Amino acid sequence: MRIAFRVIAFGLAAGALSGTAQAQTLSSKFYQENVFRQCSSGIACTATYPAIPADRILKVNSVSCRVFVTSRTAIFSQVEFGSDKGDGPFFLDVMTISYPEDGRLFAASFKGPVYLSHGATPRVSAFWAGGSVSFNCNVAGLTEKSAPPSGAGAAEGD
Repeated sequence: MRIAFRVIAFGLAAGALSGTAQAQTLSSKFYQENVFRQCSSGIACTATYPAIPADRILKVNSVSCRVFVTSRTAIFSQVEFGSDKGDGPFFLDVMTISYPEDGRLFAASFKGPVYLSHGATPRVSAFWAGGSVSFNCNVAGLTEKSAPPSGAGAAEGD
């Protein structure tokens, strides 16, 4: 009886280990990147993120930013998210957090999901006029295994 129990227990443990190995081969991988950017002149400041692999798309679940404008009289307009492949723009909701002595602080957020193309480079851009701007943005989502489109009409067949 004890031998049979040990054989069954060993078989269950082996099955659990093989299930773990299968779980590790899933085609999705977590993507989370944080980028800080500072611009002292102009009207747009853009942060770029690591490129998505050519055989994957990025399912973006959220983008969140802290934006600081160094002038209380600056005109801060918006924060956009997209990619160099023309995905987007997706506009973040902006909320004023505070008015410190040396400027204005904003929070910007976006809830997905939205998808970015194969091999795309994600970007976040802040738009303002007056003073300088700095922002710290986090992009979180999943890269999903997908065959890259081939030929000009590939997207139409999907």
